[in-house]
Amino acid sequence: MNMRSILVVLTVALLSPWVQEEEAPATGCRPPCPFAALLVGQDKPVVEGIAADVAECAKMLTDKKYEIRDEGRACLKKLGREAIVPLRELIEKEGDSLERKADVLEALEELELDWAETEFGKLYTEKGGIGTFDGQCKPVLDELGADAEHILIALVKSPIRDTTKREMAARALGELGSKSAIPGLKEVNDDEWESRSVRDTAAMGLHALGEPRPLKAVVREARAAVAKDKRDGRAVMRLASAYRYQKEYEKCVRLYQEAEKISPKAPILSYNLACTLAVMGKPKEALDALKSSIEKGYSDYRWLIMDGDFDTLREDERYKALLEKMRAPKTGTP
Repeated sequence: MNMRSILVVLTVALLSPWVQEEEAPATGCRPPCPFAALLVGQDKPVVEGIAADVAECAKMLTDKKYEIRDEGRACLKKLGREAIVPLRELIEKEGDSLERKADVLEALEELELDWAETEFGKLYTEKGGIGTFDGQCKPVLDELGADAEHILIALVKSPIRDTTKREMAARALGELGSKSAIPGLKEVNDDEWESRSVRDTAAMGLHALGEPRPLKAVVREARAAVAKDKRDGRAVMRLASAYRYQKEYEKCVRLYQEAEKISPKAPILSYNLACTLAVMGKPKEALDALKSSIEKGYSDYRWLIMDGDFDTLREDERYKALLEKMRAPKTGTP
């Protein structure tokens, strides 16, 4: 055998394992895992046979090696919302015979919370704008359907999840109107280690469910802080939010008007004043305040058209003109 033949034989011998691997079914996680395509960047799995895929993931979660369990969780996350129902069915079918059931239940909760956070994320704007208005969470509640209550309670109580979305979940529970959510909201509201904003929104949810005392406590605290320092912007906004949720609109208006005297250039104060006046059925005053906020620099056009507080003003010519003003390109030297 000449040197050229020897080189050909060696090359084939060295490359044959790689050729076989390419021809063999992809094994992105662990044989016989069906998720190689998912793990190398495909956006969506094939829906057909998803129950078998979920069962394989659940099996990986029972493995003794934490690396394999992590791969199982990663595969489930890639499957996303589509994996929730098959995984629930598997848990119900297997019952207590399911190995490492706690790990599988934890993986299911992660999928559910990811789903809820994704839906709440749709209520944001590109600028990160997010506010509150009556009925704001209805699209999320409609999407989560019968699963809404237990998913939202878990989200509110999860300290590692996004704070703003936890706050929105607390308000959504208030909108949902189920009194069985009261114990979970009370647990969050009573937790002294919890962030104040989450505790406050838990109090708002409780107020909507017929438990007014926690929100009254928020009002007392915030009122004392404002009395101590009227320039305390956080205390002002906290008190205004509580008044607004209690539907004490006149108090809310007076608070914003007093705050504007102290901080006349703050567009958010004029904007929130406009929201409150619109809800009160005072279109002229609301549009005056909205115009003022835009002149002071308010620029989140997307949030303005999403904000349900202005639903009664959509057909008003002044409102339309203000929208056009916001959309118009800015000119001049900044």
